[in-house]
Amino acid sequence: MAGHSGHSDQPNVTPTTDSTNPARERDQPTYRGKSDALDYHGPVVAVPDLGPDQLDAHGAPREAPKLSVQDVLGLTDWYKGETHRRYNQNTLDTPAVDAELRAKLAALGVPPARIEVEFKRVMDLAFAM
Repeated sequence: MAGHSGHSDQPNVTPTTDSTNPARERDQPTYRGKSDALDYHGPVVAVPDLGPDQLDAHGAPREAPKLSVQDVLGLTDWYKGETHRRYNQNTLDTPAVDAELRAKLAALGVPPARIEVEFKRVMDLAFAM
């Protein structure tokens, strides 16, 4: 007999010669006398709340929610308008405008690990228009 773990000579059911009593599953061993993890009588240990699990059902990291299209469009319009205004005033400092955009993303609740992803979405749209 071959199963998922390889060949085994032991049958899955106890054979019987009595036709009125069909074959039945073997009883599970009890392992009496050996330590059992469920038989713990020690002190109760406090477990810290780690918050929601950051993995999906398949064990992959959950993706943080993205900004809405309206938010990205609004930030793109702001970025383009702000850089244009500062350019016309001869005060354009691109790294400063980029930092302001990152601050706006954080103010919208974008998690720190996702700021650069959303920043790139705004930049891609700003330079595509």
